Amino acid sequence: MISYHVDRRPGGEPGHPGIVELVRHANGTTTPLDPEFSREACDQALTFEMGSRGPGPSQLALAIVLDYLTERAKTEVPRPSVLRVKGRAVGVHSRFRDEFIATAHDLLRIDQARIEEWLAGAVPTLRELDRLWWEPEGGLPAAPPSPADQYVIGVDPAAGENDRAVVQTVDPDEYEAALREADAQQREEIFRDETRLPAGDR
Repeated sequence: MISYHVDRRPGGEPGHPGIVELVRHANGTTTPLDPEFSREACDQALTFEMGSRGPGPSQLALAIVLDYLTERAKTEVPRPSVLRVKGRAVGVHSRFRDEFIATAHDLLRIDQARIEEWLAGAVPTLRELDRLWWEPEGGLPAAPPSPADQYVIGVDPAAGENDRAVVQTVDPDEYEAALREADAQQREEIFRDETRLPAGDR
């Protein structure tokens, strides 16, 4: 059974509310998780945060979902590619943020059963994410996707006007280019959102 513990520890600059730390507990082992792994999928913040819908909480949500789906993929047959798992995580993480991270402030405990329950009702579903295709401005080559080599990247298209849909391509180089473009667009939009928020909500 996997569970995730999120705690706010004292630290940071004077006046800072503290440092948010994420730890995975599984089979008697404890593994601290930092933002770097999830930033490879979508770079939104250098550090974790909670209690809002900003970039720090988004990065925390993505870290939890990506780590869990990575562990879950080890038992799937056929086993999905790393790129597909990243795409699934990016595709649902903003709704996970809204459900769990935005409403937590100093403490969060969530286990495998609760995550599976949430995934069962998530929109879009993981299967829908695997089928979606989005072509950004400027376009991608319209190569037909192969069922064996479908890579997905994006964020939940139903989560709000500042979220992006999904890119699916059979070429890893095109995937990486699309990832960088979607990431840049999302960071720009998050920045615009943050500048409109009251200071206490950032």
